[in-house]
Amino acid sequence: MPGITELNPIVIRHFLDGKPLAIGASLSTGDCLYINNIAIAYRNARGEIIRIKKVSQSVEPSPPIDNGGFFLSALITILVIGGLFYLIFGA
Repeated sequence: MPGITELNPIVIRHFLDGKPLAIGASLSTGDCLYINNIAIAYRNARGEIIRIKKVSQSVEPSPPIDNGGFFLSALITILVIGGLFYLIFGA
């Protein structure tokens, strides 16, 4: 079971001031506050600090884009049909 990681108060102060700082597992980019590389708070466009309520460590994998198989089958079909039309009507 992982232990509890403490958020460094100096990093919190820098985040509130909008300054970047990293100490141990605590990180402030000035606009976002992280602990163990997990965002826990951010500053919106109006300067308000918003707590991130639901923290997710896992990133949903996106499905692979596989248009190559469709493209090849469509190309072969067009070439076959085009070849047949050429043989029938081209001569």
